[in-house]
Amino acid sequence: MGGGTEADGTKSTSFCSNCYNNGAFTAYFGTAKEMQAFCKTQMRKSGVLTPIAWIFTQQIPFLDRWRED
Repeated sequence: MGGGTEADGTKSTSFCSNCYNNGAFTAYFGTAKEMQAFCKTQMRKSGVLTPIAWIFTQQIPFLDRWRED
């Protein structure tokens, strides 16, 4: 991972390489709730227990990606 990239090729300090590259988001998630559901599903597939996955995704709505300016 190590961070996504901005349009000029520099590393993003705000967004990961799974969803942000070349200055744009690579995956569509219309809402933070959709992103939370996706992340929980991926964690469960990796063997993370449901309560732990829930805890890990609670901060998603507060990340820069989901904040309204």
